Amino acid sequence: MSLETAELAVAARAEVARAAWAGAFALKLQLSNRNLVDLSVQQDPYVCVEVAWLDGFQADLNPKPVIRSVGQIVISAMVKENAGFADGARLRDHFIPYFERKDTGLGPLRTRAAVPHKCFSKRGWEVFPVIIPMWYDRVAP
Repeated sequence: MSLETAELAVAARAEVARAAWAGAFALKLQLSNRNLVDLSVQQDPYVCVEVAWLDGFQADLNPKPVIRSVGQIVISAMVKENAGFADGARLRDHFIPYFERKDTGLGPLRTRAAVPHKCFSKRGWEVFPVIIPMWYDRVAP
């Protein structure tokens, strides 16, 4: 297991959530370090999914200890400013069950309950963020 494996599992799960979207518009997905949404022409809401690694530590005292990497899955529903709250809230609510409180289905990752955060504006878009705390364990080499 590696950081790359964990990030690929998040991207794959985000694509499953995107494919299951049955809203009034075709949903586009922006992933970590991949510009899949052309903001110069995008008008419909879209979703950004990113992984942020925050910490790592030795989780036990064995000669080959378990190393725990800790981070966050950041899911941001993006809606044009002044377009209202409903689409952002629906997108956020749609994606949360695909990621929160999982110990299977996300490769090596385990996740905790989602933590919605305050909305904010960014370059003409209203951002509806939710953070999913996560971690994975590996045995030290």
